[in-house]
Amino acid sequence: MPGLRSATTSGSDATQRGTLLLRDEGSILSFVMSATSGSSESNVVHCLHISTGALSNNVAQTLAAFVACPPPSLALTHLQIDDAEDFLGSHRDLVNALARLSTIRNLSLGGVGERARALLQRMTIGLVSADLDMLPEDDARVARMNNNPIKLLRGSQDSLHLLFGKGCDIRSPRDASYQERFPFVRIVKLEHLHLPVTADFVRVFPNLARLCISIPDEVKDRVLGPNYRAYAEYRNVNILAQLDEGSWNSLDACSATLDDHFLLGLTCPVTKLRISGNYMNTAMLRAVLANTRPEYLGFRWFDANIFSAQFATVLSRSYIAQLRCLEFTLCLGGVLQPAQINVGVMLDTIIKVISSLSIRSFGLFLGSYLRSDSETSRRYTEPLCEAERYLLGLDVTAVAQRFKDAVPGLEVVVVAVFNHRACPFACAKLGAGLYPADVVESTPLKTADSFM
Repeated sequence: MPGLRSATTSGSDATQRGTLLLRDEGSILSFVMSATSGSSESNVVHCLHISTGALSNNVAQTLAAFVACPPPSLALTHLQIDDAEDFLGSHRDLVNALARLSTIRNLSLGGVGERARALLQRMTIGLVSADLDMLPEDDARVARMNNNPIKLLRGSQDSLHLLFGKGCDIRSPRDASYQERFPFVRIVKLEHLHLPVTADFVRVFPNLARLCISIPDEVKDRVLGPNYRAYAEYRNVNILAQLDEGSWNSLDACSATLDDHFLLGLTCPVTKLRISGNYMNTAMLRAVLANTRPEYLGFRWFDANIFSAQFATVLSRSYIAQLRCLEFTLCLGGVLQPAQINVGVMLDTIIKVISSLSIRSFGLFLGSYLRSDSETSRRYTEPLCEAERYLLGLDVTAVAQRFKDAVPGLEVVVVAVFNHRACPFACAKLGAGLYPADVVESTPLKTADSFM
């Protein structure tokens, strides 16, 4: 049918899913006609991505009637709706019709407001994964209920495995303890989150494996201000609550900025700890590492100034003894001016920092963001600065061997340069194949593959 465009995409599980993107009213009507007629093309569609915004009343009514009584051959398992409020407001029957779709297991909603909340609360089947991008609420008390995925997804407590969200508020409404439990949730990733109450995460997601959070700076500035003591007090509240109520036995992975990790105040071991930059406070880092004792430690999007004497001291303490893999993804020039960066000196400093560690695997990824001219049009005409010239001539294989020779027991080394104006990607890998792909020692090899 004209306007019916289907693409096959690979999912994270090895299965193939047919994805259909509906961009306009014509594609909506073509899909309805094709599915109603039993077209084999529509029968392979398992993921429906609706990106139309508001529909005319007639088209919306046609779609609502179709969804209310879909053909038996239609087996949609994934539904993604961009601009959900506008779309769902196109016709009064759309929310109820979509809520009764019994095959949907994976739901992604952009712009979650009143109508999208109604859809979530009325769904008759438990979801396996949910990705919710909340519309902002001016009233913080209202946000704790309206933008709270724990409350909105309470009907999926016995089925949900994955939770992704943006603009969510996980704080328990009215400061009462949550009664909801999501025992099968293994992965939670929440962006633009309010300050975390760690005990709530533990209580609601008792079997969590991977946690990724980001808290906007404006929230931290408004609630805590610039005072380290306020951060420490908030962290202590989270720690004491875990000591009183219990925490996870361990986490497979946790990702956040350093100050967000600090506020979270985890008291359990974390196998893979990822710290995003560019903020560094060695007192915070010491406290986080002392509690989490990671086997893999990754620093991402820091500039060359991360390698201070205080930083080196933190990495020399006993709570690093179990570390098996260390990785840096640097954004050179992200904060510092090009003239402030001496790549050769930085590499010498890194060798001094890691030479006393008992790591088996090391990765260094050098991102070049060293242009002094902000005009995009001059990206390829502005002369290379000294640091860029150094990176262009860098023998990444020789550097990788220097690292390997400097650290006794180091077996896997990956060194790469990326985003360089004159050489987009250069990479050296030592020790590939020594370890299974699923162990922490192989992480730098997988990071390198992600750039390709």
